[in-house]
Amino acid sequence: MDVQKIVQSLLPIIINVIGGVMKSGESGFWGKLREGGALASVLSGAADQFKGNSLMEGLLGALTGDAGKNLLGSLDLDNLDLGNVMNMVGGLDNVLADAGEEAAPVKGFIYDVAQKMAGAAGGGVFGTGQKINPEEQSFLDDLKGQLGL
Repeated sequence: MDVQKIVQSLLPIIINVIGGVMKSGESGFWGKLREGGALASVLSGAADQFKGNSLMEGLLGALTGDAGKNLLGSLDLDNLDLGNVMNMVGGLDNVLADAGEEAAPVKGFIYDVAQKMAGAAGGGVFGTGQKINPEEQSFLDDLKGQLGL
């Protein structure tokens, strides 16, 4: 298994899922800060959870390293097509085909990230309103279906 190759294929998919959550949430500045905090929390907690899984360790390293930060910084939410995001997610089985049993937690991790981010901020002043709006719920439902969870 070429962990680096698989991680390089997974990274843009996960970054686009993160963008999809942010776009569907339509939260303002403060909401995006809360979503970013939720992402950081999930990533820091995942390090212990997936210790010993070289694929997840590589993925977490890439997400928290320069590659992940650069991809996240280059996201254009205005032009992000949620249908394209779901098509990317639909190709995960091909990306994970050579990963063996280390691939098992990847889909659950992706959904966990999306769900935690969606629940981190709502609309309204400072992102304190309803946590998961109908658009976010629809995105989460579609994501869950594409992931086969």
